[in-house]
Amino acid sequence: MKSLFLFFGLLIMSSCFYSPLPRPVPFVPFPRPLQNLNQPNISQDRPPNEPGKCYQKSVVSPMPQFVFRYTGTESEPAFVETKEIVIQEASTEWVKKKADKNCRSRNPNDCLVWCLVEVPFASEMIPIVTDTSQQKAFEWVNLSQVFLNDKDPELIWTEVVCANDVTNKMLIQIKQNLNAKGYLIDSLDDPILDEQTLSILVQYQKDHGLPSGSINTETMIHLGVKY
Repeated sequence: MKSLFLFFGLLIMSSCFYSPLPRPVPFVPFPRPLQNLNQPNISQDRPPNEPGKCYQKSVVSPMPQFVFRYTGTESEPAFVETKEIVIQEASTEWVKKKADKNCRSRNPNDCLVWCLVEVPFASEMIPIVTDTSQQKAFEWVNLSQVFLNDKDPELIWTEVVCANDVTNKMLIQIKQNLNAKGYLIDSLDDPILDEQTLSILVQYQKDHGLPSGSINTETMIHLGVKY
């Protein structure tokens, strides 16, 4: 009888000290978006690590799209074709939204989470003149300024000409090549990028969909400037 009591006592004690391990919760990683989605790229906070190359953040604007838009009043004008201009492709993008209204963090960003939202397709029907020698009621418009003006320019890391490699000969060549392409600049033989030259260089970059605000290698190649 004593051994029976001893057995039940040990059994009760073991049940007090032993508890089964909780079942592991499966780890579900945060869905990583495709590269073409508009989620901020963490790697973009730092320039690429490539020896011998220099990088600077530059502004990238939408590529200009020029058309001859009909401005007349005729209901069925000759030499005019109505075309659908895509303003925005259907896609998805990552945006920050408030996760919990009861969040008590002093840093508001702690209460935000990335959410994947749908961006709807958008287009506009534009009357475009197909033969300007026959139809004179038109205006030359840049669609990216008229319809894409609400899109913010993107700021990205761009390979630039390293400061030690920017020579007087190169600066003069930038001025001369801009001038030759119709972007008129004063003092072509002066190796100084003054306010006028910088403003014209940025305008050239925007007109051709190039990264702007820096002496980047893509612009130099487009201008035909050796670096």
